[in-house]
Amino acid sequence: MKKIKLTFTLCILLFAFCIKANAQSAWTQKTDFGGTARCYAVGFSIGTKGYIGTGTLDFGGGTKDFWEWDGDPASPSYNTWTQKADVGGQERLFAVGFSIGSKGYIGTGSDGNTNVGMTDFWEWDSDTASPSYNTWTQKAPFPGAARFGAVGFSIGTKGYIGTGRCDPNYYKDFWEYNSANDTWTQKADFGGTARAHATGFYYLDEGYIGTGYFVDTTVHYYKDFWQYNPANGIWTQKADYAGLKRICPSSFSISKNGYIGTGQDTTGSCNTTKDFWKYDMQNDTWIQVDDLTGAVREGAVGFSIGMKGYIGTGHTFTQSPYFNGFDKDLWEYDPFPVGISELSVNTVKVTVYPNPVYESVIFTIEGLQSNQPVEIQLYNATGKAAGRFTFSGSRYIMSRKGLPAGIYLYKILNNSKEIDSGKLIIE
Repeated sequence: MKKIKLTFTLCILLFAFCIKANAQSAWTQKTDFGGTARCYAVGFSIGTKGYIGTGTLDFGGGTKDFWEWDGDPASPSYNTWTQKADVGGQERLFAVGFSIGSKGYIGTGSDGNTNVGMTDFWEWDSDTASPSYNTWTQKAPFPGAARFGAVGFSIGTKGYIGTGRCDPNYYKDFWEYNSANDTWTQKADFGGTARAHATGFYYLDEGYIGTGYFVDTTVHYYKDFWQYNPANGIWTQKADYAGLKRICPSSFSISKNGYIGTGQDTTGSCNTTKDFWKYDMQNDTWIQVDDLTGAVREGAVGFSIGMKGYIGTGHTFTQSPYFNGFDKDLWEYDPFPVGISELSVNTVKVTVYPNPVYESVIFTIEGLQSNQPVEIQLYNATGKAAGRFTFSGSRYIMSRKGLPAGIYLYKILNNSKEIDSGKLIIE
């Protein structure tokens, strides 16, 4: 087979400049959500599957249907939606959802008619070998005040719910759910002011919450951003979200980067957006990335599978030309599409050749001081670690070492700081 020569030169951002796509958009449209168009739903992922359920179809009452999307490119049902058992309890919107292991969890929310919050909490089993597969089991209720518009995420085997509202009250309390014994424990209050309709995500052992609003005699929009460490229960304020203040944005995380975008900002009545921003957890910086290719929206769902992020559903409002409707499209975000470059006043040049790889690949690094320690981390398409290699100098030859053919993500670190990342194709 003739070898294909393809060289990637990536300039690494040291300051918050915009990413410019010069060959391929970071967003790709996938099959539309299987249910009716909606907003204010919940979503999460389990393994290679994404899930969306609940929400409202008309700004009236809520729904309880629940759908699974296959995100495994090797699966015969890839990129298709399958309806699963309805969520337990009553119909709802503005609920919270997250996953722990093979289980999904949905709770709190509003019925959409009374603006009265809920406290019930439900577990769904995704394990096809389990006798309780595709069933919802009611668990210990959320012990805080009934609410909707809260934020939820999971860290390891624990789930977390905090903030939210139940008119006229807004909350900042924060609770931990132990899935092993079905118990709740109150933790330190969220570090910012009380709010609702914020967003959050997690990475490994830390959670993040930002944006949202509070209403008293006026409306207070927020863009402050906070990190939660469950090991010590401490909230730490991080760099403010770099986009405009907003409510009902969508978010997901990919490796050590979080992404927040869409939502309703402060530039006008019901002004929905499509801008997206990447948060570098290691350097505490924000960078604007490609706008969502689909329509502007708020109240969309976000989740990630492996090294890809997904945004779907939502509500689109535009004044010119006037449109006020609900969405059911699904979009995939690839943080490393071929042809992405990042511009900086101070750069390190990395060359990866050949790519695709048949037997071996050469990493050449220019711009570091001599004999600096360098680490290459390799991950497969599902985000699982596939290899780690360390060296000193400016050149490293990596054998494929029996790695199966496929698309991999490489990361290059210097003194534990990421200086480059990209795709590596092994034939």
